Amino acid sequence: IGDSITSTDDLLNVDDTISKLSMDQAKQQYDSALLDLKSIEAFYEKGTASLVQLTRARSSANGAKAFYESSLKTFKDSTISSSINGDVAWKDESITKGNYLNQGTKVARIVDMSSIRVEISLGERQIGLITLGDKAEIRLSYLKSDSAIIGKVIAIAAGSDISTGSFTVIVEAENSHSEILRSGMSCSVSIESDSYIPQFIVPTDSIVTRDGIEYLFIDRDGIAEPLEIKKGEVSGNRTVINNVEIEDELLIISGLSTMKPGIKVNSRTVGTSG
Repeated sequence: IGDSITSTDDLLNVDDTISKLSMDQAKQQYDSALLDLKSIEAFYEKGTASLVQLTRARSSANGAKAFYESSLKTFKDSTISSSINGDVAWKDESITKGNYLNQGTKVARIVDMSSIRVEISLGERQIGLITLGDKAEIRLSYLKSDSAIIGKVIAIAAGSDISTGSFTVIVEAENSHSEILRSGMSCSVSIESDSYIPQFIVPTDSIVTRDGIEYLFIDRDGIAEPLEIKKGEVSGNRTVINNVEIEDELLIISGLSTMKPGIKVNSRTVGTSG
């Protein structure tokens, strides 16, 4: 476990005695069939062999070739190797010399850590903001460092997951933390969408509803001024405002139950919205 291997390294060998004998026998039969075919072809050109004899010889050679290639594959399958260069992440400790293996038995898992791939799930409201090639920042959950691995979105599911209803998005990046990063670690992903339209966000509790109309109250030079609004998406205790520009405005968030247009206010800044 942990060893680096290449695609030419053998991971496991099974007893190839029978498969080698079968391959040698198939090779001899194939060579013999080729000699017979060559001889029949020569006789056919001289007119001393019929077309039927030539066709049978060719069929026999093709059958011998197929049997030989099948035997050769069985012999080669006696050695298991990795299809990629990588590191051993897991191996079956129960596989030891002398044990029998069933077809399809998993013997090892090889991971290529030259790049990393993260699969995330998004909801209906988020998936429309993501496009192929969007920049993504990947942060390892256990690292206190704020440095991120920069990658991009390489795949977006065409449909939702049947069991969860979410949409799968795959992010890929070059592994710039190969000395500490391992397959299966948890991380967080931030995707920078080119299609995102900036919107104003306010605390949900700052919205006042009177006579079916929703307002925000703004402190304008010590006077409370109402702004009629249209709410957008609500996320927790934050709400998007769709119809007014409130950048750099002083938003009143307390004393709203008795707030009236035009009254004097003495505001104190307690934070900033976005």
